[in-house]
Amino acid sequence: MSDADATSNRPTLAVATIGHHQSGKTSLTVAITELLAQRSDGAVRPVSALELERRGGFQGEVHDPGEGRIETRTVSASEVRYATEHRNFIHVDSPGWRPWLKNAARAQAVVDALILVVSAPKGVEPQTHEHLLLARALGLSQVVVFLNMCDRVVDVEWLDMVEQDVRELLIRCGFDGDGTRIIRGAAAPREGDRKRWEACISDLLEVLELELQVPEHAVQGSPLLYLDHVYSRRTGQEGLVVDGRVRRGQVRPGDTLTIAGFGEPIEVQVSKLEMNRRKVERAQAGEFVGLRLVRQRLALQPEELRVGQALVKQGKTAARQVTARLDLLATSENGRRTPVRSGHIGLLLFGTAVVAGRFDVLGQETIAPGEGATVAVELVQPVYLEDGMRFLLRDGNQGPLLPAGERARWAGTAGMGRVLEARG
Repeated sequence: MSDADATSNRPTLAVATIGHHQSGKTSLTVAITELLAQRSDGAVRPVSALELERRGGFQGEVHDPGEGRIETRTVSASEVRYATEHRNFIHVDSPGWRPWLKNAARAQAVVDALILVVSAPKGVEPQTHEHLLLARALGLSQVVVFLNMCDRVVDVEWLDMVEQDVRELLIRCGFDGDGTRIIRGAAAPREGDRKRWEACISDLLEVLELELQVPEHAVQGSPLLYLDHVYSRRTGQEGLVVDGRVRRGQVRPGDTLTIAGFGEPIEVQVSKLEMNRRKVERAQAGEFVGLRLVRQRLALQPEELRVGQALVKQGKTAARQVTARLDLLATSENGRRTPVRSGHIGLLLFGTAVVAGRFDVLGQETIAPGEGATVAVELVQPVYLEDGMRFLLRDGNQGPLLPAGERARWAGTAGMGRVLEARG
């Protein structure tokens, strides 16, 4: 069996780094790929912090040139792929800054497990809490904690205290705080200390490979894939290239499917599938895949496609009317300070789809912070939804101020819910 065949037969686990900004999420992603590149004799390609930021960030600045430490600010999530002996990994480096919390939520919506990165010198910070709330709302349960920058802490009692704080926060957010693995390490130590801290990256990889579970995916049933990226057309290229994770069923070249949501349905044909830059003849639930889509008679235009649309079986349609269970976060969790009443307009995030909706509270007048109720939601644009899907509610009148005194563009998560019924 070739190396390519062996790799394709390994199960795939999708993980995301989450945590407060400047806790070292990007540095950890870089450290993982560098270590695996050394072990695999080049089979895994190492990535640099600036390369990740070119994909998903807007700045990278060198602080303390003597150490060469790079401090970056991630805006959009970026993906890297690597493999160990037993598994393939899709690793999503998500943003930590609160203004781009929406992009962090989109990153978490497509993964199976999370690496929570916490700065050892600073401990638990606001987005540490907020990212865990996102994970709870999206139904994620597998978390491993990387306590980063331990090389800058000399007081072991301080590390013990930070670790205890993290466990207590995990429990408050609905996770198994007592049973969660917490690894103390340093993703970007000083040049002379790299070998000393290399073992902590190995420990993390061991947990990812042997302790976290690859969830079962619904391989049977009609296909469902939400678009994660839409790429510009290249000169001379037939159709458009998109990518995403297959949520259910299987997709093959030649399949005729419907793009549903954010406009009229579009009938397209899958002309080509690629995974890991290799052409494949099938993609099934749980796999990340690139697809080339073509439309008969009339060429498909980039402006017709957008992130959040769904690729589904012919005949399925998007929904404008939703009945859902909505639970608001308490004010102490950075939730709203005022109740939600009928007529409230908020922004809803269904996986990678973001859409505004008008709420009507059913059976009672208001929903107070920390409480829940059944609501009817009228979406301003159609979105493909199915019963049981989870969503996040965002609105702009809760949460702390930015340092300059201005509200963040994504003010935070106000609540979470589950679709009871979706209809056109």
